[in-house]
Amino acid sequence: RAMISHTMGVLHSPCQANEALANALQSLEGCFGVFTLLPEGARDPKGGATEFENWIDSGMRAARLAPKDHRYTLSIPTVPQLLEGLQSMGLPLFIAIGQTSWAEISRIAHSYPSLAILVEGVGHHEYLNIRGCLPWLHETPNLLVPTHNQFLSGGLELMVEEIGEERVFFASNFPVDDPSAGLSLLTLSRISDKAKEKIAHGNLDNLISRVGKGGYFA
Repeated sequence: RAMISHTMGVLHSPCQANEALANALQSLEGCFGVFTLLPEGARDPKGGATEFENWIDSGMRAARLAPKDHRYTLSIPTVPQLLEGLQSMGLPLFIAIGQTSWAEISRIAHSYPSLAILVEGVGHHEYLNIRGCLPWLHETPNLLVPTHNQFLSGGLELMVEEIGEERVFFASNFPVDDPSAGLSLLTLSRISDKAKEKIAHGNLDNLISRVGKGGYFA
């Protein structure tokens, strides 16, 4: 199984991206979508319970927020509505560190402890700075790490040692990055085959299967 998103969701129009993605999912067996949300007031998806249920029915299994690119902050009064909806439906949240800050993400994670938050380092290579990110990951157990090609030699091994393989997810960042880089990082890493299996697909299978059933940490 795979989780996919549409580049238009961040770079152009969340509404058009979500519609295009939902249509594409109808013919993509084994694929599930990551839809893009905007807080109320932007004339885009507003995150009510019924709307989240509709997205799940259309094949979506996670959401993405891009506050920097979409020009809002996570502290505006309408964001909690989205986060509460995601947590109640067991929908994970993707957010790139370049869109906000560790402090803001940590604040949200503490406020919504059952919300699985996948912190992407896309374009900022945040996980190259292990010293800078590990304290936040140690403190906040509902923060998860998508791999992409974000680690230096030995970085993936250290991440598994520090936070456990259950919190690390293989992700390609295709089409921006070559997926073979992230795949090589995983397959050549010095971790157990069991850990590789979990990171490659086991954790994602669990993440997907827990949507609508309390979420990854239920």
